[in-house]
Amino acid sequence: MISWRSLAIVGLAAGGVGGCGVNQSVLNPKGPEAQQLSLLSWFLFTLGTAILALVVIATVLAILGPERWRAVLAST
Repeated sequence: MISWRSLAIVGLAAGGVGGCGVNQSVLNPKGPEAQQLSLLSWFLFTLGTAILALVVIATVLAILGPERWRAVLAST
């Protein structure tokens, strides 16, 4: 009898080998729709990174900043 563990190992190995034949790169889109989607994805990633940086800076200032800045950040 074949165990579930053996089937899982064979399935993962087959899935891994199946994707190795073609150069499929997320960072290198080939079609026009893929290019548009890539630009949108990079824009959203950059925007999210900028927002995260602003939140981290505001948090650090709220905890460690001068008393006046801490009062301003705490009042909102």
